[in-house]
Amino acid sequence: MRINKYLCLAGWVGLSGWTNLAPFVAAAPAVAQSSVSKLCSAQLGATIDRIIQQPSLNRAHWGILVQSLRNPSLTFYQRNADQLFLPASNAKLLTTAAALVGLTPQFQRQTPIFATGQAPILKTLQVVGQGDPSFSDQQLETVAAALRAKGVQRIDSLQGDDSLFQGNPIVPSWDWSDIQGGDGLPINSLMLNGNVLNLKLSPQALGQPLR
Repeated sequence: MRINKYLCLAGWVGLSGWTNLAPFVAAAPAVAQSSVSKLCSAQLGATIDRIIQQPSLNRAHWGILVQSLRNPSLTFYQRNADQLFLPASNAKLLTTAAALVGLTPQFQRQTPIFATGQAPILKTLQVVGQGDPSFSDQQLETVAAALRAKGVQRIDSLQGDDSLFQGNPIVPSWDWSDIQGGDGLPINSLMLNGNVLNLKLSPQALGQPLR
């Protein structure tokens, strides 16, 4: 979440009603959208070969098949297409590629923050989740420091709004081992610290429970 890195410390006014803190946040510098390179079919093979023949990828095993969606019998590129490989999580690669093309690498997800009351006491501070997976304690500390610098001494109620995403937070096709894994976390709109809580268990005396 980038918006809190650009908190503007000028122009603070008393907060009344539900007030969006966005006016106090300066916009991030505009970045021109990167153009997407387009390849003709004649260039595709040489381009893929140039990528996979990098020295850092010498130990990798490649199985690639690029065909036309309209005419599956039309093959644009293939390398070890008939060899058997252990399946991998390749859907995330296509999802990431689609996001980079559709949103551009400079896209930043913003997390709105609203407040009621006025300094020195805010009645509520509401963080509205928008699905930012990078939202962390660091951003909350930045907001707290900016509010403290503007005379806010107390917040009676800190609220988190997690209502944006509806439906099952767990992918229905996952099996039990996926859910038990450390990376099989439910998807929700207000994630904090990657939805991970670290616990440290320490042994005590014999017969005593862990600390």
